[in-house]
Amino acid sequence: MTPAAHRLERVRASAGIVKLAVQQIENELDRPVDAEFLAETLRELFDEAFPQDGVLGSLNQLLTVASRAAALTPLNGEDAARTIEEAAALHSGPRLDALPGHSPPSDCSSGKRPRPRRSN
Repeated sequence: MTPAAHRLERVRASAGIVKLAVQQIENELDRPVDAEFLAETLRELFDEAFPQDGVLGSLNQLLTVASRAAALTPLNGEDAARTIEEAAALHSGPRLDALPGHSPPSDCSSGKRPRPRRSN
């Protein structure tokens, strides 16, 4: 196996683990939950005080590194360019309040986000 093929296999294995982890979180949220559980789960995904520490912050960092690599890599063929454009579109993705059936919490009408409460 070439070094490039070995690296790709590691990426595929890691991506598979991430997919399983996301599915597990979805399964937990697919059952009835109380507000505290939901709030703590969402804090794991997005930490307002330290965005880079949440899951979404980590994914954002991954996409940033991939974008940087793409900018430094000569692309051969339309497939690679189209894939990178699609990933960039996903990176900017829809806001939750832009999705059907979702709206910002009533206390967000001022444009300010509510501060999460942390329990110690």
